[in-house]
Amino acid sequence: MGSRDDALDEQEFEQLLDACDPKKPRERLVILLAGDLGMREGEIAHLRRSWINFQRGQVIIPSKDENWTPKTKWGARTIPAMKMSPRAWDAIKAYFTTYEGMDAHRVTIYRTVDRVAS
Repeated sequence: MGSRDDALDEQEFEQLLDACDPKKPRERLVILLAGDLGMREGEIAHLRRSWINFQRGQVIIPSKDENWTPKTKWGARTIPAMKMSPRAWDAIKAYFTTYEGMDAHRVTIYRTVDRVAS
């Protein structure tokens, strides 16, 4: 059984987004980063404003950053906004206009998804 077997269908993903607390924008952002962009827990936890190129519409996951190294050499990559849903890019812009980074542990990201899903 692989991760594709565990993937949510579109309706399940929409239900998960609907379950996010509107008073907690980070919850919705975490779900969109994982579901729309395919980002891993560790990448989400370490995501910084400096990883986002607002002019080009990209999330750039670096090969090395302060307290961050990707799990594999393929982890460093660029995610273009055109491959994202508009709501994911809008959530990124809204969150990182206010905050510098996620400033979380990967377990916190896991628990966020688990809490929203339950």
